[in-house]
Amino acid sequence: MLTALRIRNLAIVEALDATFEPGLTVVTGETGAGKSILVHALQLVLGGRSHPELVRAGAERGEVEALLDLRDDPEARALLRAMDLPADDEVVLRRTLQGGRSRATVNGSLATAAQLQRIGRAICDITSQHEHHSLSDPATHLSTLDGWIARPDLVAEVKRTYDEAASARTRLLDLQARAADRADRCDLLRFQLTELRRLEPQPGELDELEALVARSRNAGRLLDTGRRAESALLGRDRSIAAELARVEADLRQAAQLDPALAPLASQVGGARLELEDAGREIGAWLGRLDVDPEEAARAEERLAALRRVARRHGSLEEATAWRRAAEEELAQLEEAELHLDRLERELRDALEAAGQAARELS
Repeated sequence: MLTALRIRNLAIVEALDATFEPGLTVVTGETGAGKSILVHALQLVLGGRSHPELVRAGAERGEVEALLDLRDDPEARALLRAMDLPADDEVVLRRTLQGGRSRATVNGSLATAAQLQRIGRAICDITSQHEHHSLSDPATHLSTLDGWIARPDLVAEVKRTYDEAASARTRLLDLQARAADRADRCDLLRFQLTELRRLEPQPGELDELEALVARSRNAGRLLDTGRRAESALLGRDRSIAAELARVEADLRQAAQLDPALAPLASQVGGARLELEDAGREIGAWLGRLDVDPEEAARAEERLAALRRVARRHGSLEEATAWRRAAEEELAQLEEAELHLDRLERELRDALEAAGQAARELS
């Protein structure tokens, strides 16, 4: 409730102090007496537009102050608290005009004109042909109608079902808007996955292929080296093993004359056995070294493909991790059509529920 209005140096008014009691107060007077200045002053202190010419001629500043009793208006006090303004039972709104600028306070705390307007809409209706009719403010229409219906349960149900329908519509429109992008992304992922799906790289395969290709490229040299080594160790004509066998026999025969040679004969015999084992292992390795030219060509081709993938992704391990993520993304994108159908059903159901609630409210 407005309990007092104080005006200083506004228009033709030098000083005016008006108090208001509960009930109806009527201000009368002839044309030009200043009745409309009261309304203009109230509009100003409630956030209306200010003009330098509103200050009385010859005065440095003009000021309007309104005293409000909010003891019976918890909603207005809650609004003040929401704006971090003092929310006492009595509130003083002050608007000062000076030097072409405006300054507003609420119980001494600085406020903006927009905040004053919000307070004004909550506590005051100025009934005139101007813009301050609350019913002309679209922001008040819904709450006014809802209050007139006096069925908060139905109002809450309409709001809930409307919000659900709006949410379903937003999600559906978003999914539909991304349909073209989704198709392009699916095509790109399928193209990028084609090579990885075909190759199916295995852990450690790159090292194995590199070793296999190196052997196949140097098969001739390796065979020549291996055969020479095998022949030198185990060959029939003066092989190392045969020479060591003769040395061992000579030492054992000499050990009969000097027993100190017996350990040396055994040592030579041990060396001979190790060299014979090495020669046999070289022979087995030569048997495994037989390289199939077609297999070698396939290995080189696969190695080149795996190296391309590794360069593209950083390593084969990173390529495998990327593939898992890409497969998951592709699966989600391919399921989008199913999500689209589901969202369409949700929207139909939500619209039906909202319509039913609205009909009950009507």
